[in-house]
Amino acid sequence: MRNSIGTLFLIPLTLFCWLRAYYVYKEANFSLFVTENEKPSQISFLTSADPVLQKVDNNTLGDSTDNIFYFMQITDLHISKFQKTGGTSHFLHFLATVLPVISSPAFVLVTGDLTDAKDENLITSQQFIDEWVTYHTALQESGVLHRPGFWHDLRGNHDCFNVGSWESEQNLYKKFGVGKQRGFDFTFEKNFGRYRFVGIDACPKAGIARPFNFFGYYETEDMNRLAETLSNASLSSNHTFLVSETFDDISKHISVYMCGHLHKLAWGLGDQLQTYQPTHFIELELADMKVNAIYRILAIDHDLVSFTDVALPLHEIPLKVPPSPAPGFSVLPEKLAFPPVILVTNPKDSRYLMKYHEPVHIIKESTHIRLLVWSDHDIKEIEIFLDGIRHHEQVSYKGNSKDNRVDHIPLWVSPWNPKQFDDGQEHYIIVKARDIIGQEGESKVIFRVDGERSDMRGGISEFLIGLDWALVGDMIPSAAEEGNDGIGIFWLFGIQLDSNSQWLPIFDTWRYALEDQLFLSVGIVIIWFMIITGERKWKRRYPILILGFALWLWRGSSLINLAKQYGNLAIWTNLQTLWWAFWGWYGFLRGT
Repeated sequence: MRNSIGTLFLIPLTLFCWLRAYYVYKEANFSLFVTENEKPSQISFLTSADPVLQKVDNNTLGDSTDNIFYFMQITDLHISKFQKTGGTSHFLHFLATVLPVISSPAFVLVTGDLTDAKDENLITSQQFIDEWVTYHTALQESGVLHRPGFWHDLRGNHDCFNVGSWESEQNLYKKFGVGKQRGFDFTFEKNFGRYRFVGIDACPKAGIARPFNFFGYYETEDMNRLAETLSNASLSSNHTFLVSETFDDISKHISVYMCGHLHKLAWGLGDQLQTYQPTHFIELELADMKVNAIYRILAIDHDLVSFTDVALPLHEIPLKVPPSPAPGFSVLPEKLAFPPVILVTNPKDSRYLMKYHEPVHIIKESTHIRLLVWSDHDIKEIEIFLDGIRHHEQVSYKGNSKDNRVDHIPLWVSPWNPKQFDDGQEHYIIVKARDIIGQEGESKVIFRVDGERSDMRGGISEFLIGLDWALVGDMIPSAAEEGNDGIGIFWLFGIQLDSNSQWLPIFDTWRYALEDQLFLSVGIVIIWFMIITGERKWKRRYPILILGFALWLWRGSSLINLAKQYGNLAIWTNLQTLWWAFWGWYGFLRGT
């Protein structure tokens, strides 16, 4: 009878808790859900009747520099006042070595994490003015700030760590960034077409400290505005590029989605974070400048979009913390050696063909192989191999002079007959370039001339980037605006601010729980407990005990840093403190 009464009590209580959790979830997510009345109207992708947009389709991929331009992208700079490797040094060498050679891209896109904003121990976060001053000083010294409309930067999650709002004094991007706006939207117009570039700032409206600030978000109102922008752009532009630091209804209106943020992940999982999405655009995640020192060159040649990712020579970059900027002192390092960089624009890499956005049929009708070659020294020789067989037609330079610093197009061409490769199969082209001092560059491209797309061969990287991570965002309850006093209740669903009962979006609680708490604080400790309480003879060996003790001290240091950041009260109100104390007491008792 007693069990029946308990069951009758517990079942309604459980149902009540579930209903309460669902209610809180809906409240937290309210600003992110789209109602039927709010859904944007469906606008199909149409080919514009604008004569400017039709010009390219009537031209042949020949031997002239008409209908071609190029631009660049870098991401995840992580300029740091503490870390001697990567980050700052790589970015400064990019400005000192790369830009003087690739001197006239139409513009440069920087897609987030301009600064590192982490302390010396990589635990707490804050905005350091020294990092922002270094960023701005380097740009100023390199001359890019003297070129209007040349440098377009976006904030990443590191750039909004501990930034309470856009108007906050901690929002140093507003002072030292180039864009100084929440994203950008500009049209690059040539006599052969218009190209729209939309950069979205997905930083939380109130930037939380790390580690709870990894995912960005866009609320319903923001998404509706973006949908309208992109749908209009698709009818007035040859291509639309969406740029972000990390929407099926709106993605049909873009050609390329460019982003950063994931850095190549780890263990080779992110070596090729690129995919072709079901709504017929390509998503191109770029590796970071911080560790991998990668930059990207993109060219649009007769509306065919091609790109190459290039790494700085890491072995030649000294491992030292660059000096802080000071009046009259140069922050840019000496220029490094620069071997030739090659970008084949025709035939285009068939892994990235977009037949719904590009005139892919012009590859079959082209008369010349086309490639852009940048070099610090004059080119002595260029060799082309098609399916392993040397191409014997002459390779000629048809570009303009390097002295043309505003619009230098280093175009090389060679006659070919694409119909020889029109067999419905994949082929490959290898281009080798050698300059007058013996430096060499090489590029290999898979191609088809029938307009069909090849498999990207991205493996696990392609699978990961192809996942619908927006679904994860929908399932993680979140919120809306920052309160006046910044004090709130921390739920698994987000942060509910006391002052106005509003919710602050936060997508990282599950990630932190899995990575930090379950694995580092619980998982490893339980395994250690199993070892020292087992019957094996080696359980009391000193290396095992020392390992557990070192881990215990390390987790204790995290609690100390927590107290430094949030006050001593955080120690006594934190469940991890009790776990840490039990861990130390029990581990010491059983281990000795």
